[in-house]
Amino acid sequence: MSLPGDENPNPQWQRPKGGWEQPQWQSGSPLGDDAEAPAEQPEQQWQHAPQWQQAPQSQQPPGAGPVPGWVAPPRTPGQAYAALILGIVGLVVCPLLPSIAALILGYQAKGEIDGAGGQLGGRGIAIAGIVLGWAAVVVYGLLTVLIIIGASAS
Repeated sequence: MSLPGDENPNPQWQRPKGGWEQPQWQSGSPLGDDAEAPAEQPEQQWQHAPQWQQAPQSQQPPGAGPVPGWVAPPRTPGQAYAALILGIVGLVVCPLLPSIAALILGYQAKGEIDGAGGQLGGRGIAIAGIVLGWAAVVVYGLLTVLIIIGASAS
């Protein structure tokens, strides 16, 4: 089955059928028989070519050197990430232990970040973990109080 566009307009580029043989390319223009062959250019012309046509002087691969003006972001302590994750888990899945752990780790990370003098990042992540930890404690604390009041009223 062949789809439109599967036909090869340049049969000289086809590989021989069968196995992993070394391809035997045929000579000729890849654009077809009616394409004009480029004229040979003398070596002296390349010496006076515009700068964009000349080969680069340094052979350093692109992206190997530092980018001017770019500064690496400060490192974020793992405690900040742990506080955020435990805050989410405490609010959504299991109320008490992850929320308390989120509060402890969040305050530790915030203190470490504040004491680093700008060398550490992630203060917002630590604060988000603290807020989620407190939110879970308050929400589940209120639910517990309501359940106790509802059970004692019966």
